[in-house]
Amino acid sequence: MGDSKPPEAKFDLFRERILGSDHSSAFVLNHEPIGFQVLGINCYSTPRDTVSLLEVVKRTVEMTKRLAASVGVDLSRPDLLIHYPNVFPDTWAMVTRSLRLSPSQQVLIDLPERAHCGASDAVISLSRAHRGEEGRFHVVITYGAGLHLAISILKEKQRSSEAI
Repeated sequence: MGDSKPPEAKFDLFRERILGSDHSSAFVLNHEPIGFQVLGINCYSTPRDTVSLLEVVKRTVEMTKRLAASVGVDLSRPDLLIHYPNVFPDTWAMVTRSLRLSPSQQVLIDLPERAHCGASDAVISLSRAHRGEEGRFHVVITYGAGLHLAISILKEKQRSSEAI
């Protein structure tokens, strides 16, 4: 679907080079302790045909600040990491700057442009960034076509021996 525009699609998926549904803004959870505790999730979705990248930036910043305040996470912590999907790196750099975070806190995985599948960007980047540092916070941004946006804040935990 990412390489064509079916007649019923509202987005030019080829031009935008993104997945074609809210599935790409999904997140994987597990009942077993695997290294992260979910503190909160904030979601937004719109069926509009076109959403500007500036709106994506503004809404991401607003939603992240609101969620961080509601779960008591200080976004100015130097050990906080923010994970982004493997699309639109310039957009996510604007979010990082708007949140007054250092570029070194920004996590974009080094996958080829279309290598992500089924919202796996966040799972891969969280797995790579996990250091077993109890209490380190991770903000995860997931995005789908139009504007399906989800913000999650996770607290890093020790991994169980089964998860390693």
